[in-house]
Amino acid sequence: MPKVIYAKPLLNKGLQFYPSSTEFGYPVIVDTQTNILALTPTSGKLAYATDLLKFYLADGTNWYQIPLTLAIDLQAPDMGYTQDSAKTGYGTTYITDKSLNNITVGSNGTASTGGLKVTTGGQLQVYLNGVWNTIVNNFVFREDSSFGYTLEHQPVGFTNYIEIMTGETLGNLGLNGLPLTNGYKTVMGCMGIPATIGGRTII
Repeated sequence: MPKVIYAKPLLNKGLQFYPSSTEFGYPVIVDTQTNILALTPTSGKLAYATDLLKFYLADGTNWYQIPLTLAIDLQAPDMGYTQDSAKTGYGTTYITDKSLNNITVGSNGTASTGGLKVTTGGQLQVYLNGVWNTIVNNFVFREDSSFGYTLEHQPVGFTNYIEIMTGETLGNLGLNGLPLTNGYKTVMGCMGIPATIGGRTII
């Protein structure tokens, strides 16, 4: 049997809705968020904030915002990709048109194209072409003095980037102007060492 809802203004405290029976202990409070949060959070009270389109529920100590977002429904609504597409962008198996902030990628037991996971060894992987592929990080393309580009990486434990082809630290030179790391070997002092190829020194 449907319930008849009666509306009755309550001074300046907003609009309260009273059910036709006493099944509910308290009426639904309709007001702004500021006014709702200023009310005593008597356990069981339900409130609707007209300025945020949000519902609040009290537990006797605090007001809790119910994580429910309302969406406008038109006379001729756009049903979305499917008939059951949610206008809020949330579904049982999808999230769409959202910006994600302060998130963490964890493990993933679902081998599905586009899947992401972090392994127990700390590797970030993406599932493509039927396999989990490790995403290699700590690589950069850097423009050099001749307006070309060098591919550099930062090995674990290093603070400087090393050029892939030569093994040199292009941005970390000794007092003599030579790289402190050359051929993936780093000197202990402040003077860089020239490269050695086939027993010959190249400065």
